[in-house]
Amino acid sequence: MSGVVAPKYSLPVQTLNSFKRDIEMVQKLGICEVVAFPLMLLPGTELYSILQQEGVREKPQGEYGIPHVVSGPGFTEKEWERMHEPTEQLNPTGRLF
Repeated sequence: MSGVVAPKYSLPVQTLNSFKRDIEMVQKLGICEVVAFPLMLLPGTELYSILQQEGVREKPQGEYGIPHVVSGPGFTEKEWERMHEPTEQLNPTGRLF
């Protein structure tokens, strides 16, 4: 099987372990390219309103200071940083930092 999968990470109930399992699962399925991106919320959307109430926290990232979700009910900011580590191995040219 080939194809590209682009999962999000830093979903509110996601954990470091569940994210790693997701990556392993798609790789075992034979997906040739896996690119992961952190969750970004768009102000004014229903998802933004819901997640703000759930204790999700954003923080500006990268050269342009674009806000990304960095903690939530399922993970701390330190765990988020560890979620980011395997994404660099998947797509070394698509770094967030």
